[in-house]
Formats: sequence, structure tokens, C-alpha cells
Amino acid sequence: MPAGRPARRRRPGAAPAAAVAVVVLYAVGLAVDGGLATPLVDRWLGAAAVWAPTVLAWVSAVRLRGRRRVAAVLASVGMTSFAAGNQYYLVAWTAGAALPFPSPADLGYAGLYPPLLAALVLAARRPGPARGGAARLDVLVGALGAAAVTTAALGPVVDGLHGLAPLTALALLSCPLGDVLLIGAVAGVATLRRREDGAGWVPPVAGLVVFVVADVVYARQVAAGTYAVGSLLDLGWPVGLLLVSLWLHRRATGAQARVEATARATTAVGRGPEHRDGGDDRALTVPLLAVLAAAAVPAVATVRDDVPGPAVVVAVAALLAAQVRTHRAVVGLRRTAAERRREAVTDALTGLPNRRGLEHLHAALDRPAVLLVLDVEGFTHVNAALGHEAGDGLLVALARRLEGCLSPGEHLVRLGGDEFAVLVGCGATTDPVLRADAGPAARVRDALVEPFEHQGVAVHLRVRTGAAASADVGPTLAELLRAADGGRGRLVALDELRTALTDDGIVLHYQPKADLRSGAVEGVEALVRWQHPSRGLLPPADFLPLAEEAGLLGELTAVVLDAAVRQAASWRAGGHLVRVAVNLPASSVLDADLAVRVRRRLAAHGLPPAALLLEITEDVLMLHRERAAAVLAELRADGVQVAIDDFGTGYSSLSYLADLPLDELKLDRSFVRGMATDARRRAIVTATVGLAHALGLRVVAEGVETADDLADLARLGCDQVQGYVLSPPVPPDEVPALLGRGLPGLPVVPGVPGPRAGVALPSQRAGRSAWTSRSVTSPAAQPVRPSASTNSDAVSPGG
Repeated sequence: MPAGRPARRRRPGAAPAAAVAVVVLYAVGLAVDGGLATPLVDRWLGAAAVWAPTVLAWVSAVRLRGRRRVAAVLASVGMTSFAAGNQYYLVAWTAGAALPFPSPADLGYAGLYPPLLAALVLAARRPGPARGGAARLDVLVGALGAAAVTTAALGPVVDGLHGLAPLTALALLSCPLGDVLLIGAVAGVATLRRREDGAGWVPPVAGLVVFVVADVVYARQVAAGTYAVGSLLDLGWPVGLLLVSLWLHRRATGAQARVEATARATTAVGRGPEHRDGGDDRALTVPLLAVLAAAAVPAVATVRDDVPGPAVVVAVAALLAAQVRTHRAVVGLRRTAAERRREAVTDALTGLPNRRGLEHLHAALDRPAVLLVLDVEGFTHVNAALGHEAGDGLLVALARRLEGCLSPGEHLVRLGGDEFAVLVGCGATTDPVLRADAGPAARVRDALVEPFEHQGVAVHLRVRTGAAASADVGPTLAELLRAADGGRGRLVALDELRTALTDDGIVLHYQPKADLRSGAVEGVEALVRWQHPSRGLLPPADFLPLAEEAGLLGELTAVVLDAAVRQAASWRAGGHLVRVAVNLPASSVLDADLAVRVRRRLAAHGLPPAALLLEITEDVLMLHRERAAAVLAELRADGVQVAIDDFGTGYSSLSYLADLPLDELKLDRSFVRGMATDARRRAIVTATVGLAHALGLRVVAEGVETADDLADLARLGCDQVQGYVLSPPVPPDEVPALLGRGLPGLPVVPGVPGPRAGVALPSQRAGRSAWTSRSVTSPAAQPVRPSASTNSDAVSPGG
């Protein structure tokens, strides 16, 4: 092409317009002739009206690619065979020649069906997941019903075959049989594509129906001897082929592809995959009509003799297939209804019963019930730090862990968000379930001692529990929820806590801490408990959040500090020189008058300052370093010792270890557990011990629970240990016995390098320094703080 000459623009509408024009011209000619056969109309225009759609089909096939081209070529081959046979017939007709049987025209007509049927099957197939059984049954019902009606309509043709040779009869049946197969395939395609592509397949389906109807009417007229060339019946074949070729043209130009893409998107978004497998009412139109038509065939056969037996057989097969389809639909509807009911009472994230499921569980109980409400503390911070996807994963893991700790008859429910509940059916008494130191509440706390792992990060989750019994608050679920989740139950608990603060309801248990070089008990940690009048001994996780919300932390801290100092002085008076450790909340550490109040309490009970160790979390130091440093410096000046608790769990900056007045570093239990099998944890412990010793600090390992971890800590140079491997928290009257006999089985590693020289006080034994800090609890009793202000999730239940 010469440069600068514009390319000739294709006119994709010219070919279909020409084909339509030829068929329309032929229709006009037939109408004008009034049924009289003329060579111009019936030979030339009749032949052109069949060849025009055929040429359009070939033009479209050339433009298509892949599987669509193969389908278009097959359809074009069949149409070409039909056009050639029709051309031969028209030439012989105009010449007045008699046609042999079978003639080339018969072969050409019969040659339409195999490639056209193959093209239909290929075009109707779509790559991707297999269609459901319901869709296949719909196709089968539609195909059998249409085939039954067509076979019945061909009754006179079949009757005319009696007495003929088998090969002759078979040859005469080739086209009627092709019509039956073609109409069945068309009905199947109409059923299938109606449910998937909407109106996209209307042209070919309509065209083939017109073609088959014309063929059946022609066969009946031939059998009756009434057919004549030049009637409007002759228009049926060109019109049918034209509609098929126009559809191929649309596929070639991309219009049909866009229609199908839009229909697929509508199906996927608007109705969902379950409708594609039988839930679209419009897709059932063709099968329903086919069933009605098939049902009419046996009915007509009872009053007419010209209905062929095969038509009745095919009709019965269609009705049986419809029966199977109906059964599947009923089963599917029942399954869907059951699934919908299950989804309505099930939490989508965790698979637990939801609030509606709780209503069903409560209604099914035939005895009094207790409801425990579990509220995950600080979970919004988890979502903010790790993202909502990680938060969802943690909620699922939490649900699985809680399920594992419950007994049969205890139903775990997710109320929503980070709130869970446990419904328990009870007998005559609800006390065992309501007690916080036993029953499901205690098992839930124990289950949450171990942290959750997320991408190498240990996440500690703690729950706030509330409980209510139907015998106390009323029989309805609404009353139970209101009482357990705050309402009356929280008000009652708050009043009881205030009473406990003034009536000696707050008690302390003590967990010993042992020196790894001497094996002697060097100190104890005070762990707060609430001796509830009806629920038993409550761990701090059950009342510290309530105290913090009610503004009672300051009063609670004062009670704990006074009780610990008084008890240490009592032990001292009995000859037991032991240092007692007390955890302080952030509000106390930032109080400028803390040193004054501590000084007064020590003086009031006659306890030396070195016998008291105050523990604070590193979070407080990071957020308020200057204020905390001033308060701690005043305490140190008085001789009170200071420790960093849960070291390594906060957002640490190591610089504060050198800047702040500290005596002791408490290594968090998350680094100690599994140290024997986890090289990374062991490396962290080794580095921490070395860093602390270089800074002159004692190192205490919390939560030690196995002999292997104990031995490893001794070899790594850790100074002191605390945990259930030594002793659980015990009441104060049991501490002297521990101090007197020591703790057997403790590995003594002589020559292990230690920290700087601490404040040395006389001991009960030679070489024993009884002034140290606390120790941390084990799964059942983590060191309990009288504070939930800066790290409430770290508060664990004590023994």
C-alpha cells in the first residue's frame, strides 16, 4: 500500500445486511407469487436465500479464533451441505427431472445435521468448573421433552414407512431423525444458556426452532401429498439459517462476547453460584414447558393412533428425568434451608454459636443456667498494632483454645466483637460454676496463660469475666446477659469490692524466689487475691479491671503495700529475714508522694527499707521516664530496692537501664519457656543475663516450670528463679516453713558469675542473702499486680 494512503475501513455490517436483504427479497417474491412456483423466485432467489446465510457463516468463521472458530466452521460446513443439496434439488425441479432416492439432494440435506449438532455442543461448552447436576438434569428434561413432541409430530411420516425396505426407511428417516436430535439439542442449549448467558443465545435457538418446524411441516405435507414448491413454508429454512449465521457474525465482531461477559458478571454478582445450579427461576422456563409438552404426548396417544411409540417412550423418559430433577430440587431446598438456619445461629468467623444461637441453647435447657460473659481486654490495641486480619486470626485461635478447656455441657458462644460467653446448665446449686477459683472460669484463665503466636510475636490475651445465675437474676436470657455483662452484677461486685477493701477481704499470697547459687529462698513476691464471700478466692484478673474503672486502684495499692510490709515485719520479728516484693501500678509510680508514704509505712511497722522491693513495668518507664526516675531515685535514696518487671515484653529502649536507679531485672516468662528447645529464646536469655550483669543488676527468671529450664538458667548465669517448679503462691503462714527448709532439688552451680554486690542483710544461714525480689507465677498463677493501668493484659491469675 503506498505511503500516505489511508487503509480501507472494514464494514462489518455489509455482509449481514446483504444476507438479510436476499432473504427479505425472497420472502417478498414468495408473497407476490401467491404460492405459484416460478423459476426466478423459487430457483434463483430460493437458492440465493440459502447460500447468503451460508456465505455469511463462512465469513464469520474466518474472523473467529480458537474453539469458537472450530464451532463456526462446523456450522458452516453443515449449512454448505444443506445449500448444495438444496441447489441440486432446485436445478432438477426447474428441469423437470425425476430425482432418484437417495439423491445428492437428500445427502446434502442430511449432511447438515452432524456438523451442526457438533457445533452446538462445542459452542455451548465453557471452560471452567463442571456444571452442577441440577443443570445437567434441566438440559436432559428440555431435550427429551422437545424430542418427544417432535417425534410425535412426525407420526404420519413414520406411518408411511411401513412396508419399505429397512435401508430405504432408514434413509427416509435420516432428516426426521436429525430434526429430533437437533430440536433436543436446541432445547438443551436453550435451558443451559438461558441460565448463564441470558438473551445471547436467542438468535440461534430461534433460528433452529424455525428450521426444524419448517422441516417437520414439510415432512408431514410430503407424507400427505400436499406439499408444493413456492409456498411460504419454503421461507422457514432460509430464515432459520439466517438467524444462525447472524449469531455467528455477532460472535465474530465481539458483540456476542460482550453480551456473554455481561451476563456472566450479572450471574456471578447478582445471583451467586448457587443460582447457576438451579436457583434461577427463568432458567426453568424451557424444562417446564418441555415437561408439559412431554406429558401431553402420552395423553394424545390415548385418543389418536398416529402417535409413534418412540414418541411415547421419549416422553416418559422426559417425565422420569423431571421427577428426578424435582427430587433433587426438594433435597437441595431442604439442605439450603438447613444451611440457612445453621448460618443464622452461627458466627461466621469462629464457627461458634452466635447471639441467636445462644437464645436457642438457653431455650433448650430444662434446668437453671449460669452465664459467664468473657470480654477480651485491650483487643482494640491488638487490631491497631497487628491489623484486623491478624485480629480475626487471633479471635479464631482464642475460640479454639477456649473450646478445648470447656467440659461437656458448657456451651461457648461468640456474642460479637471480642466478647464471648459460656452457658452452663446447673443442678440444684450454682456455686461450683460461679466460683472463680474453680469451674469454667478458672479453666478459661488457665487456658490463656500461654501467649498466642502471630508471625513470631507473642500476644498475651486476657479476659474479664462476669457471671450470673438464673436463680439469682431471673429465668430469661436477657436478664442473664444484663447481669453478667455489667448491670446489676457489676454494681454488686463493685459494692462487694469496696467492702473487701475495708473489711480485710483483700489477702496476699506469696510465691518464693530462690538463689541459683545457694539454693536458698531469698525473697517472696506478694500476689493479691480477693477472698470473696460466695465465689471463693478470686485472682486479680477478676477484679483489677473493676477496681481500675471505679478509681479504686490507689486504695487497693495502699492495702496491698501495707499488708506486705506488715507481714514482712511479722516474719522479721519471728527471725525470718526475707525481702518482700510488691508490684506498683503506673499511677503510684508517677505519684510524687510515693516515697513519703512508703517511708511512713516502713517506719510504722519497723521494717528496714532494704527488706522491700518495688516492681514496675518497663512501659511506665518508657512513657514517663523523667517523672519515674525522680520518684525511683527518692526511693533508692531511702534504701528501698527497685526492679523492672516483665522485661522484654514492652516497647523497650535499653538506654533506660543505664539511666534509671535499678537493682533487679525480671526476665519475662515468654523467654524462659521452651528455652531448652528454642535456640532463639536461649540466645535472648543469654544476652539479657550478660547485659544485666554488666550493668550490675540481678537477673530473676519468672515463670520457671520445668527442671530443664531451671538447669539451663543456672548454667547461663541467671541469679534467681521463681515459678511453679519451686512452689505455687502460698498463704503467709506457710512461708516460714519454706524459708526454714529451703527448696530441694534446686541445681547449685558454684562459681557462676553474679551481679554487683547488692544490699546485704543478715540471713538465717551462712552465705545466704535473704533480700531479693519476687517471683512470677506459672500457668495457674502469674505474678499478680494490684494494677491494670499500663499492662492489664499481662495480669494473670494467681494460684
